[in-house]
Amino acid sequence: MDLPDNIQEWIKEDEGLRLHPYLDTTGHVTIGWGRNLDNGISHDEAQLMFNNDYARTLSELGALDWYINLPNGVKNALINMNFNLGISKLLQFTHMIEALKKKDFTA
Repeated sequence: MDLPDNIQEWIKEDEGLRLHPYLDTTGHVTIGWGRNLDNGISHDEAQLMFNNDYARTLSELGALDWYINLPNGVKNALINMNFNLGISKLLQFTHMIEALKKKDFTA
């Protein structure tokens, strides 16, 4: 068998990429290219994931025409809600969204 020049690529090929958690052959929760999650993650890894999630949150809200011209305090609340709930659940708050579209912030 010819070994790849780059050992990292060889390991990735052997492990296979899984973007959702799964149980490996030994029953450990794993993700990515064989990353065993039993030991948790580092602060840097948590920050990277947070940054990616936050950027996605802003992008999802920025695509909504009714969001763009809202006051910052309202935007901040929606950012927090979207980060925690996800856009599909946030968009289920139809009465709130209709009130926001009308700039009726007391409703």
